[in-house]
Amino acid sequence: MDIRRSQIIQTSVRKLFPFAVVFSIYLFSYGANFPGGGFQAGVVFGTIVVIFELSLGQRVYANSVYALVEFLGVLIMVSCMIYGYAVSGYLFGGLYL
Repeated sequence: MDIRRSQIIQTSVRKLFPFAVVFSIYLFSYGANFPGGGFQAGVVFGTIVVIFELSLGQRVYANSVYALVEFLGVLIMVSCMIYGYAVSGYLFGGLYL
């Protein structure tokens, strides 16, 4: 049985996708109040995107969007490292490595 041909999986993924995105936004917005909230939000969002792409056989985002997000993530990390080192003398501003 091919997962892309299952009408049940395709319908359930289409119906659950918006709720999973809203739930990941909720987790991200309350991530400062609970330990690991931002990480959990990323895991939920990443998982639903992967399931959506696998089950429906279509891309949620183009490859250029993934490349841009990856570049921005590395840029933010390097910027935080440089700023933290300039302010405190340690990478990430006091995080002893």
